[in-house]
Parts: sequence; C-alpha cells; structure tokens
Amino acid sequence: MIASTLTVVGSIADICAAIAVAGSFYVFLALMQVLRFRPQPAGGSSREPQPAVTILKPLCGLDPQLYENLRSFCDQDYGDYQVVFGVRDPADPAIPVVQRILGEFPHKDVELVVDPRVRAVNFKVANLMNMLERAKHAVLAIADSDMRVRADYLRNVIAPFDDEGVGAVTMLFGARPVAGLASRLRAMLTNEHFIPSVLVKLSFGKPDIGFGSTLAFARSTLERVGGFEAVGSRLAEDTALTKRIRRLGLDVRVPPYVVQTIESDDARALWDHEMRWTRTIRALAPAGFLGSIVTYPLPFALLFLALSHDRWVGAGVVALVLVLRVMLHYAVRRALQLEHSDDLWLIPLRDCLSAAAWVASFFGQDVRWRDHEFRIHSGDDVTLRGR
Repeated sequence: MIASTLTVVGSIADICAAIAVAGSFYVFLALMQVLRFRPQPAGGSSREPQPAVTILKPLCGLDPQLYENLRSFCDQDYGDYQVVFGVRDPADPAIPVVQRILGEFPHKDVELVVDPRVRAVNFKVANLMNMLERAKHAVLAIADSDMRVRADYLRNVIAPFDDEGVGAVTMLFGARPVAGLASRLRAMLTNEHFIPSVLVKLSFGKPDIGFGSTLAFARSTLERVGGFEAVGSRLAEDTALTKRIRRLGLDVRVPPYVVQTIESDDARALWDHEMRWTRTIRALAPAGFLGSIVTYPLPFALLFLALSHDRWVGAGVVALVLVLRVMLHYAVRRALQLEHSDDLWLIPLRDCLSAAAWVASFFGQDVRWRDHEFRIHSGDDVTLRGR
C-alpha cells in the first residue's frame, strides 16, 4: 500500500516537473516576444482623404470610469467619424453618462440608440444589430465599453487598411487596476498572460484572432461574411467574425498599438471573467487549450517541490520558473509603460488562480456575462440559461 502510494506520488511529481520545465520554455519565449514588442503609434493612415468611420460602442451597465472611457472615443484627431452608443434597456444606467457626453460634443456626430429588440442570443451582437441601422459610413470600428483610447486611435486603426489585403484590424489592450486585490489580479491576467500569449501566437504566423478592444472592417466585408446575424449565437463574436473574414482570403492585422481598459475591483466578476475566458477558449480550440496548461508553470513547479524526494532539484525548478516569471512581469510593465507597483508578491497567487480556472473549466459549460448566464455548446455556440 505504501509502495503504491509512493509510486502515485512520484508519477504526479514527474508530471508536475514536466509541465514546469515545458512552461519555463514558454515563459522564456513569451519574455523574448515582450522584450521585442514596441507599442507605439503606427504613424496613422497615409490615405488621402482618410475614409469616414463609424465607431460602434455597445453598452450595458456601468464600467469603472465609464465616462472617461466613452469620452475618449469622441475626442479623436481624425477627419470624418461618427460615434454610435447603443443600449437595449431604456433604464440602463449608462444612458445618463452618454447624455452628458452628448452635451459636451454638440457639434460632433455622436448619438445614442436605445432599442430593446433582441435578435441574437449574444446580447452584445443584438445591440450591434440595432446600432448598425444608424451607422453612416463604409468603415466600422467596434470597441467595448471598458476601453479607453488616445486621440490618435482612429488614425492607427485605419493605417493597416492601406494594404488592400487587409480585411480587419484588431488591437491589443493593456489593463490598469483601480484600488483593490481583485482589480490588481484581473489586470495582471490581462497584462502578464493575455498580452504575452498573443505575442507568442503572432510570432508563429497570422492567427485569426479578434478582440473586443477593437475590431474594424469595411461594411461590405461584414456583409460578405453574413452580417452580425451570422455570429449571433457565438459567445466570442469577435473571434468568430475574424475567422470568417480570414476565410475570404483577407488578413487580420494587429498593429503595435495598445488601448487601455480599467479593471473593476469585484471578486465575483473576476472569477466570472476567468470562467468565461477559459471555457470559451476550451470550446474554440480544445487541443490548444489542453496545451495551454504550460503557460502556468509556477504552480506545478511548487507542487513538484512539495512532492519531489529531491528537494534540491525541486528548488532548482522553482527558482528557474520564478526568475523567468519575475522577468516577464517587469518586461510587460516596461513595455506597457505601467507605473511601478508592489504587485510582485501577487505572482504566485495570480498564476495559481489561472491554473485553478483552467482545471475548473472542465467541470461545467456555464458562463456568466453581466447579469446573464449562458451555456456553451458546440464550438462557442451559446444558449441563454433558462430558455
């Protein structure tokens, strides 16, 4: 009995060691990509004249610093552009925020659409379908409500379209926390896991990825892929759209420009976000998701140290992973020009939470977005729970 138990413990230790060592190679690769990354304006579009753009801003409830976020899209150093804010609920608390902004920019083409129609399971897509009816221009840019941009944002969104082979543009986003532990952990997830993982993917080619931070395309391209209706049952509608655009033979570009999101300090929202993220990725790419466990090597290095009969080897693996992980932490902060903080001690907690979310993603198909719960089916098709 004791011998069999020791055998099992030894096997678990070996698995943890393998994941930790493989993960150290991943963290090193991610570190190299972050060190090479230079987020800066792409110089703006060289087109003369610049194409007119409609920015679609679907809203639902209040995000941290919502006023500052939304206002930044109305103050662009760009020629002809329209901003359309949209909500479904006439009592949505975001409406007074938008009305304040409308009063500040009376001479700009900014409007609010309040339309309760729900023509898609994905409520964001349903909102976009309603807003699209008010869009005036041939180029569309969608950006989530929790994003904040600089005045040169639109010029950098349009710049990649100078290449006729580009069908869509999406953008990386970095996170800044408000006060609080949950906010800091969520910002670390975005900055130290999401951004490095995307940079690694980009280093291997042209993945069909799209992010809610920004997804821009021509209206004619949207029509060619079936419109918003074609992705109305998808949880990750941004990725679903970019996949369809890539099938047209067009590229999806990720320019070296980073927009910003402000993370809320809500522990429940943090876990809901983790579950929605992991379960969506698992539904979209099951094989790749299994392999993604190596992106969290620190928890497995610590487990190996606890289970290994050779403490020196275990301590060496932990030291290797921890050094690389700390270097990645500082490299990201430098690349994103984030102020120095005392978040270094949160690295083990952040990585253990990510590993726990990875494991928990296999025990259920439900995710939560705002106040609604959805069930993921094949791919990332979803149904609203209770229907």
